[in-house]
Amino acid sequence: MLFVLGAYGFPSSLWSAQSSSCPVAASALPLDHLATTAAVNSDDVDYGKDAPKEGDAEHATSLHAKETAMQWLSCCEKHGDTRDMIAVLDALLPVALLSQHDPKPEVAVQAKNVTDAVSSSLRMYFVPRDEMGERNLDSLFALLERLSTSQIWKTRGAVLRFMMTFAFYHWVFFSSELKQRIHALVSAFLTDEQREVQAMAKYALRSLIHNEQPAVVEAMSVRLTLNAQQARTKFPKLQRRCQRLEADHAPEEELENARQRVRAIEAEMTKSVLGLSAIVLAFPHDVPDFVPPMFEELGRFLYLKKSSSTVSYLEKAVKETLLDFKRTHQDNWLETKTKFSRAQLDVIEDVAIAPSYFS
Repeated sequence: MLFVLGAYGFPSSLWSAQSSSCPVAASALPLDHLATTAAVNSDDVDYGKDAPKEGDAEHATSLHAKETAMQWLSCCEKHGDTRDMIAVLDALLPVALLSQHDPKPEVAVQAKNVTDAVSSSLRMYFVPRDEMGERNLDSLFALLERLSTSQIWKTRGAVLRFMMTFAFYHWVFFSSELKQRIHALVSAFLTDEQREVQAMAKYALRSLIHNEQPAVVEAMSVRLTLNAQQARTKFPKLQRRCQRLEADHAPEEELENARQRVRAIEAEMTKSVLGLSAIVLAFPHDVPDFVPPMFEELGRFLYLKKSSSTVSYLEKAVKETLLDFKRTHQDNWLETKTKFSRAQLDVIEDVAIAPSYFS
């Protein structure tokens, strides 16, 4: 338990009432050296089948450093206070977030448990115009934003999970600028290359929408509906152009530009459809007036030609959203139906009602 001795191994005089230092900040243990030994930066790659061998001395040292760093962070979370966690957060939280994909299952589980515990326990309550509190928050979110671009999808998922748990306990204290910063980061995850992260981002956005004013959510729904409509209209045209260029053996540069435009449109469709789904799922017991119009646009993604994996994924996501909406409103469905037009109800019924064998 050297990490305990190191964290609290300092002269007892530092506990005096006049001292503002927190125990971990007064420790002489080299945090930066511990993080460097854990090979945080070099671990930002996907091991796959090329995982380091257990007998490698360098790997063993790095593994021990990881475990020590996470034990230290866990000790601060269990036995320290906010000052202790803030003192080690910049150095040790990246170790836990980047160890989510470790090839050793015990280390990966430890990393997940420590990350979840810190996100639930960390409290940064501060009064307005408190410069220290604002600096600590800015430092934390800068760290999360930096790790949100990690090559490892489990790390990106852990960043999203940490941010949403932390935001849940602090939302009332956040400034409007910080709330927009969180919205932007969550929205960026909607276009993540990993489907699991996209699904997490959709439900994270749903949680944020719970705390927004109805006027803000309504404006958001109008914007996303328009973006989805424009992207859905442009997508087939750009895809046909790309196919035509391939058939004509166009120059590689021109072909690559066309492919990039197709990928950009796919990303816009994904962001818009998942955003609309998050708004629908954010109201499991009522139906605001701005929700029904979104169903018509969502329904159009059920019948797009399955010309790419993105289109197939969006069709599945829309079906899941519609089924979940019908399930959560089943108890008062007769009353809920009156808020929808015939075309909007058809979208729900096409998914919720299984086709008959005799039809």
